[in-house]
Amino acid sequence: MCTYQIFDQNTYNALPNLAAKAEYLLKCQIGTKEAVNCKSVEFEPSLQAFVGELPLPIYCHGNENQTIQKAVYWLKTQALSKPQQQPQRV
Repeated sequence: MCTYQIFDQNTYNALPNLAAKAEYLLKCQIGTKEAVNCKSVEFEPSLQAFVGELPLPIYCHGNENQTIQKAVYWLKTQALSKPQQQPQRV
């Protein structure tokens, strides 16, 4: 049985770089919500990965497990990337 950290937007926002943010998100439960991608005139339903209310840039036309697996892979890739400082907000 997995125990997940509860996602906190303030904690997430306080992290210094994208790698640290991805590492934090990997400790939280990833879920999906139905999304719609526009393909010409037709709309094709798909799922988008979310952590809490934070949308991840992961879309999948497969099932929920496949979407979550893609999100985990993407987050691991981001967590292992060279940490870069985010620009400071003025």
